[in-house]
Amino acid sequence: MSWHKVGRGKRALRTRSGDVWANAESEHIIINGEAYQERSVGASRPLDDWSGVIDNTVWVVDEAGNPVLRFEGRHYDRRAYTKAILRDQSRFSFPVIGRRNKALMSAVDESGNTLVHYRMSGLWAPSVECVVTPAAHHIPEIPLFVAVTQSLLFGYFDGPKSSGA
Repeated sequence: MSWHKVGRGKRALRTRSGDVWANAESEHIIINGEAYQERSVGASRPLDDWSGVIDNTVWVVDEAGNPVLRFEGRHYDRRAYTKAILRDQSRFSFPVIGRRNKALMSAVDESGNTLVHYRMSGLWAPSVECVVTPAAHHIPEIPLFVAVTQSLLFGYFDGPKSSGA
């Protein structure tokens, strides 16, 4: 599945068969009629002087402001430091291999199981496609999880040396 533009400022996360998993409008992600948005917690700051990695926490909250997902760290300058934490406290990391025009990222749980595969392709107008493994279908937040984690792959290649090589 991947994001597709469906109107001015609107995108849809669609499967290959055309099913819509999520919609994005402005700062909201809408899944099954419920809106979610990201909220930064605290100030972003470097973890240390040499790495340039930003230590920040971002919550994805529902319409009532209840946290659904938490992200700690950041993918930046070819460093994969983001961790995602679900409501049940299960944790995921997102290792990346490859180059900007042919990159692969995985959502890996604490047991080492890969639940989502992401693939970035295209150098001048890159896009990210993902495949959700059957083992992930039991996670209630999986549509939201996929909708917000695809952008990590773009962030991985951002930074002072963002030539893509």
